[in-house]
Amino acid sequence: MTGPDADLVQFFIYVFAVYLIMTIFCFISEQLMSECDKVSEAFWNCEWYRMPPKTVVNVMFCIQRSQRPLTLKIGKFAHFGNNMLTVVTKTAMGYLSVLRNFLVIE
Repeated sequence: MTGPDADLVQFFIYVFAVYLIMTIFCFISEQLMSECDKVSEAFWNCEWYRMPPKTVVNVMFCIQRSQRPLTLKIGKFAHFGNNMLTVVTKTAMGYLSVLRNFLVIE
């Protein structure tokens, strides 16, 4: 296969690979957020109120820090997650639809 068909196949393979990598990052980020919630609950459910005061302060610090979920970020642009994957997919399908309409008209 040569010419435009080969370029089109190569393009689709590239797009699929990029989308797969982004999906993996979003899945890992969702798992990370889920585990952070579990850590927060584990600290809260331990009997910290029966511990020595110094340990209580440390546990309270851990509870406070675990309230803010740990996520994977794209710089300061956005967080990886199912929401971002959905937005990217919808936007890509919208662009593809517009491109398809232009190709059908010609």
